[in-house]
Amino acid sequence: METFNSFTDLFFDVWNNGVFGINATDIIVSLVIFLLFYLLRRLIARFILNRLSRIVSKTSNQIDDAVIEVLDGPLKFHIWMFLITIKIF
Repeated sequence: METFNSFTDLFFDVWNNGVFGINATDIIVSLVIFLLFYLLRRLIARFILNRLSRIVSKTSNQIDDAVIEVLDGPLKFHIWMFLITIKIF
C-alpha cells in the first residue's frame, strides 16, 4: 500500500509541477485549443472550397478547375501529420 501511495504522490507532483517546467494541465489545454482551431480551419476551408468549386464548375475554362484541385491538397491538413511531427521531437 505504501508503494501505491508513493506512486500517487509522485504522479500528482509531476501533474502539478510538470516536466521541464510545463505541467500536464498546460499541455492538455494547449492540445484542446489546437484541436478546436484545427476543426474550425477544416470547416472554413471546406466551405470556401465548396463555394469555389460551384463557381468554377459553371465556367468552361479548365485552368480554374485545376487550381481548385491543387488548392484542395494543402488545405486538408491531416491530424496524423501533426502526431508524427510530435513523435519525432
